[in-house]
Amino acid sequence: MVIMDQHAIKKTSDLQSLIEETMHTALKEEQFQVYYQPKHDTQTGKLIGAEALIRWIHPELGFMSPGAFIPVFERTGFIAEADAYVWGKTCQNLRRWMDKGIPVVPISLNSWQLDDIGGWEHPTTTAPGNYPGRPRTPEEMFADLDLVLQLIPGRHRINVHSLQNIQTGAKRVDRDQLKVEHFRPWIDFAKKHKVGFDFNPSCFMHPKADGGALSDVDAGNRKFWIRHCLASLKIAEQVAKELKSPVSWTL
Repeated sequence: MVIMDQHAIKKTSDLQSLIEETMHTALKEEQFQVYYQPKHDTQTGKLIGAEALIRWIHPELGFMSPGAFIPVFERTGFIAEADAYVWGKTCQNLRRWMDKGIPVVPISLNSWQLDDIGGWEHPTTTAPGNYPGRPRTPEEMFADLDLVLQLIPGRHRINVHSLQNIQTGAKRVDRDQLKVEHFRPWIDFAKKHKVGFDFNPSCFMHPKADGGALSDVDAGNRKFWIRHCLASLKIAEQVAKELKSPVSWTL
C-alpha cells in the first residue's frame, strides 16, 4: 500500500479540489473501505462492539487521511452519500457474517452530517453550526439527542469523542490534559436517559494530527498523543465507575 504524502500534495496541488474532483468516482468504483474500530470493556478487555469508519484507498495516492477528506465531504454535502455507503456495507457484512455463523457484536454507525462539533474545542478558530439544522452549542446538541431518543425506540448508547469536551470560561486545556469533569454534561445526559456510554480519544481534528498522530515522525507529537490516550482511558474508567456500567474505549 502506498502511503499518501499529505505535505507534498499540499505543496504541489490543491488537495481539496482533488478530493472534490474524484470523490464521486471513488464511490462508484468502491475505492472507499469500511474499517471496524473495536470497542473493549475497560475493565475486562472483552470485545463488546465496534465503530464503522470510512477509509479511502486512492488508486494513485494510496491511503488518504480521513482528516483530509471528511471536512470536504461535510462542506459539499457528499458526507450523506458516504454515510449511506458505510451503512449499506456494514449491513451487508453483518448479514454475511451471521449467515456463516460468525459471532457478531453491535456496530456503531456515524451520521457525520448531523453534527458539527469542532467549534466546541476551538471556538475562536472553528465556527460550529456552519450548516442549516446543525447544533451550534452543546445545549442544542442535547436537544437534538432528546428528539432522537424519542423517535427511535430501543436500547441506545452514546459515543462521545474527546473533542466533544465541554469547557467553560477563558481558561481551556488541551486534549492531553482533559479530565472527567470536562464531560460532566454527557455523563448527566447518560444518567437521565439511562443510555450506554462509549468514549473515543479522537486522535484527529487537531493541529498535531496531520502527521499521523501516534505514528507522527515528531517525537513530541507522539508523546502528546500518548498522554492524551492515557488521559482518555482514565476518563473512560471513571465514567464506567460513576455510571456503574461498562464503558467501551475505542482507539
